[in-house]
Amino acid sequence: MLLFVYGTLLSGQEQHSLLEDARFIGKARTRGTLYDLGEFPALCTHEIRGNVYGELYEIDENTFAFLDEYEGYSPHNEKDSLYLRVEITCYTAQGSAVKAQAYIMPEHQLKRFLNIEIIPSGRWEQR
Repeated sequence: MLLFVYGTLLSGQEQHSLLEDARFIGKARTRGTLYDLGEFPALCTHEIRGNVYGELYEIDENTFAFLDEYEGYSPHNEKDSLYLRVEITCYTAQGSAVKAQAYIMPEHQLKRFLNIEIIPSGRWEQR
């Protein structure tokens, strides 16, 4: 399955090593709003402010299970999960639309954070 990453899992970022067994597909973008929460970002789709840029990876179920725990996602308790893993539409650098999984933050979780800022460029590395 495909995974769209947009923050600390990006190549060159501090948690990229968690994707060491993944296959890089390419650069991509999706529609949403990217927030800077300090140590990590949040992609939100309840409010669309523009493009959010990231990378696509092909990963296996074991890696998804590990990342679910890392991202604070519990498929059996979505209400209390920090992030939800959902299917989104991404656009490759060539403009093709593809479906991928992404970790997005629900609105009620975003409200827990103080001093959040929108990243207008939609690029975590340009915060």
